[in-house]
Amino acid sequence: MKPVVLGMNNPHSTELDDVLSPRFPGSAGCRLYQMVREVDPSVSEADYHEQLDRRNLITERCWSKQRARLAKLAMLDSLRGCRVVLLGTALPSVLGLRHLGKWYEWNVDHDRYMRWCVAPHPSGLNRIYNEVEYRNKTGRLLVDLIRSVS
Repeated sequence: MKPVVLGMNNPHSTELDDVLSPRFPGSAGCRLYQMVREVDPSVSEADYHEQLDRRNLITERCWSKQRARLAKLAMLDSLRGCRVVLLGTALPSVLGLRHLGKWYEWNVDHDRYMRWCVAPHPSGLNRIYNEVEYRNKTGRLLVDLIRSVS
């Protein structure tokens, strides 16, 4: 089963192939892929697309907490048995997962046999990624997940 990278929504497109895609300059997907390449330049865009199950909680271009809450149960059911990277602290909150404020720490949801962790949201507004340490940690996390499937 492919590891899942779960974002909030895609303001650039409602197409499923575009979820967290690097094809939109400055987007969360573009930033994630750049972090992957900083850690391992041999990871191709095809590897990124094929080895990660990239999803958003909602398909609308604008984030809606109300719509996200409506999508919560279906998303949680679809994540059963998966390793999931949640992008940002809004997702565990909306999904009802207890996030203790630690980045990259794997948690277990025993009801769904799901392992999950939280990475800082890769939006351009998140200044945490100005620090090389966090870009490297997120890039390493994704490279390791990509390589675990290959």
